[in-house]
Amino acid sequence: MIGLTGEAKLADCEAQLDKNLWTESIMSWARKSCKATGIVTTTRVTHASPAGSFAHVAERDWENDNEVTLSGCDPNIVDDIAEQLIYSDEGRGFKVILGGGRSNFRNQSVIDEEGKNGYRKDGKDLIEEWQRTRGEGGKATYVWNKEGLLNVDTGSTDFLLGLFENDHMRYNLDVVSEKLQNQKPSLSDMTRVAIEMLRKEENGYFLFIEGGMIDQGHHYNFAQTSLDETKEFSKAIEIARQMTSEDETLIVATADHSHVFTYGGYPVSFNLIYELNNLELFIGTWKSNRSTCRSKRC
Repeated sequence: MIGLTGEAKLADCEAQLDKNLWTESIMSWARKSCKATGIVTTTRVTHASPAGSFAHVAERDWENDNEVTLSGCDPNIVDDIAEQLIYSDEGRGFKVILGGGRSNFRNQSVIDEEGKNGYRKDGKDLIEEWQRTRGEGGKATYVWNKEGLLNVDTGSTDFLLGLFENDHMRYNLDVVSEKLQNQKPSLSDMTRVAIEMLRKEENGYFLFIEGGMIDQGHHYNFAQTSLDETKEFSKAIEIARQMTSEDETLIVATADHSHVFTYGGYPVSFNLIYELNNLELFIGTWKSNRSTCRSKRC
């Protein structure tokens, strides 16, 4: 569950409708303090961590109306996470939303900018709905690739939505290996534009930045990928440090949870940490060289 107290039950269709069960997020605190808000993530913008800043939902997988229906709830009554991002008070307050997850905002019959179908079944195009509603309060810009993001006039843009994949964003190593650097923005690219958007706000801002594909890499045991995503997260932090002043800005780097990252067993010296260790080869080599090693005290 997201944004509900322990009194609510998992996947309870009615629970999230009871505002007495809602918890209050730091985004809500920031909004009540008249600060601008934004989210940046390499996962879907409706994924659990970014959703924690705006959503109140009895099942974290209810990212679109179809998932609500599959759980036996009525999507006409129970708002999914994408809808809450568009229509809720916290969601409407975001000046910047950057990440993946286009398919949760469009109908299954709609083909997106990169030839992928949406996931929704209610006929809604929440991207168009975002453009319409945010356009009523200022200049609203939607982008879907790196070129569009880097060409945003942050000085005149009031609201910015960037959805760069139909699902999670691509791992940085995949972007590099497939030579997509000119099409897919990095976490650093998104961080830079988001800060440019928000730092013009008179009352300051709260910006959530997530290197979410670190976690995804760990889930699939992609050690090299996770380490590379961590490096990309570090680059984004450095960008934020360069663009802000320590006198007036607090930067907190933390994790929503941990993963194991250890080197177990008996790896061969000089074996690359990105490769699998061949223990059988190691044992055979050790036995054959045992006397030599002892004589040389190695």
